[in-house]
Amino acid sequence: MMSDIREAVALFVDNRLKEARELLRDSVAAGDPLAAYVLYRIYRALGWVETYDGDEERALELLKQSFEGGDPAGSLEYVMSPLCGLAEEEAAAVKAEMLPKLRELAEDGPENLPEFRPVAGTLLAGIIMAEEPRKALRLLESLAEAGYWQALEELGKLYLQGEVTEADPAKAVGLFRRGTELKSAGSYLQLGLCLAAGSGVEEDLIAARHKFEKAYRLGTEEVAGRAAYELCMMYKRGTGAVTDDAESAGWAERAVEAGYEPAFLELANCYFTGRGVKKNVDYANELQSMAAKGRSDAADDPLSMMLALQ
Repeated sequence: MMSDIREAVALFVDNRLKEARELLRDSVAAGDPLAAYVLYRIYRALGWVETYDGDEERALELLKQSFEGGDPAGSLEYVMSPLCGLAEEEAAAVKAEMLPKLRELAEDGPENLPEFRPVAGTLLAGIIMAEEPRKALRLLESLAEAGYWQALEELGKLYLQGEVTEADPAKAVGLFRRGTELKSAGSYLQLGLCLAAGSGVEEDLIAARHKFEKAYRLGTEEVAGRAAYELCMMYKRGTGAVTDDAESAGWAERAVEAGYEPAFLELANCYFTGRGVKKNVDYANELQSMAAKGRSDAADDPLSMMLALQ
């Protein structure tokens, strides 16, 4: 079974997720914690459009299985997730035990599975970013240079933000372009945002729209929701697309389905005014209530935001 896991990890690193998924089923059924973790990562990467057997609970079970089996990467993701039922002290103890093991995996890879190093390294970079930003940056740079799609996306965002290193939007665009060659949904989204804003590249709204459409089809809930929202606003404003109220409302619906918070108020506005949809004040109020329960700053004052959207 190790040969299957090894091949599956190599496919995951190449972003060939569906092929990798099929190779892991027997190893996961046999209780291998690393296989469970990799399959969990595949589920998260495949996203909301095509989930693991359409069952998010199953994906969370995979993460827990990986933790219970003692896999370092799975254990660290587990104790940092809302799924974790451990007391704070227990979670801290797991992190203290597993973080050095993850560092070893990120530096050398498992002796019998060197293909896992990019996955371990990208996870480690995210964990240590706040405390060891320069080390995290160097780690992502080495993994991006090797062509790992997740590292390309994360490194690109760092160069775009300019918080850990000097901002370099053009370099970020180059990294995102390499990510799109590997069918990375996050890279499609980020490249679309750069094209729409003219950040690091000449503004091209039509090209941006195509990137958002691709990101929506390939992305996780977070990526798909943001991409759908950007498309909604393009059709609303007539930027990069012909103004089309029905199309705009349709993309707002998709963004809401993906849970993207700013879209709730935008869609509520559509139903309040009948813009692109049949007017439905009751549903608009329901959407506004859902937005008010969300965590976004926009939802703190839904009435003001509703007026701004009109």
